[in-house]
Amino acid sequence: MPKSGLSLSNPGTNAFLSVIKKIKNEAPTVVVQEIDTVYLDRDQLERLKHIKYLIRGHSTVKLRLDIVIMILAIFNCFAIPFDVAFHPDFMDSWWILVLNSVIDFVFLFDLIINFRTSFIHGKTGKEIIEPREIALTYLKGRFWIDLMATIPFDTCLLYTSPSPRDLST
Repeated sequence: MPKSGLSLSNPGTNAFLSVIKKIKNEAPTVVVQEIDTVYLDRDQLERLKHIKYLIRGHSTVKLRLDIVIMILAIFNCFAIPFDVAFHPDFMDSWWILVLNSVIDFVFLFDLIINFRTSFIHGKTGKEIIEPREIALTYLKGRFWIDLMATIPFDTCLLYTSPSPRDLST
C-alpha cells in the first residue's frame, strides 16, 4: 500500500469517492459551455449571441491589446521625461510626432474598448456581459484614471506654451 496518496482499499477514500459521486449526481443539469476557459450558463450564452461588439475580458484579443498598451506605456515612461528634461532636437522630428500621435490614439482606442469588454464580477464570480452594466461599472471605477492617462498633456503643452526659442527673443 502506498505511503501517501489515495488507496481504493482505504475506508476514507471510499467515503470521499462516495461524496464526490453524490455531488456529481446531484449537480444541476444546467450545462455550461466553455468559451475561452470561462463558463457561461445557457441564459448568458443566448444573450451573448445578441450582443454586438463585445470583447471577452479574458480573450486572447484583449490580452494582446493589453500587452501592446503596456509596451507603449513603458515607452512613454522613458520618452516623455527624457523629452521634458533634455529636449533633444530629434524629439521634434516628424516621425516622433507621428509615433506619439499613434500612441495617443491607441490609448484612446483602449479607453473606448473598455466600455465593451466583459469582466468577472468580484463577488459572484460570474462574467458580466451586459453592455450597460459594463459601462456603468467602468464609469464608476477606473474610467477617470484611464481618461487622465489618455489625455496627451505633453502634446497639449507643446501647442499651448511658448517655446524656449520664442522666449529668448
